[in-house]
Amino acid sequence: MAEIHFTDITITGNNVAKPPRKEGRNKEGKDQFIITFTLSSHAKGPWIETFNRIWGEFNRKAPSIQLPIVSDGQVQLTCPLDDRLQNHLDNLKEVITTTNRTYRQQLQEADDEKRGNYEILQRLRF
Repeated sequence: MAEIHFTDITITGNNVAKPPRKEGRNKEGKDQFIITFTLSSHAKGPWIETFNRIWGEFNRKAPSIQLPIVSDGQVQLTCPLDDRLQNHLDNLKEVITTTNRTYRQQLQEADDEKRGNYEILQRLRF
């Protein structure tokens, strides 16, 4: 089994080119803002799908905020700018860490399957 190459995606900081933008109010009547964080690399579709699924599972256990949007090397969080922001960011980082681990495992399983199929084909006698 060969190790697949995947570099973890992480949040590297606030996206200074996109300051928080007001985006309506939440159920409690607090102003909500879209906060944009920069990612260490551009996430591809399968990683984003895995992130969305894991966020859904996480949010079912501890509902807090709506699904963050991942695109173009960034992630956008919609939430109030209050003392819970750090908690939201910590939760987001936890989900990203779990996504990296799960995605790496998916890549490894797909690679192992492909190698197994290749080996079966190589054993054929013509």
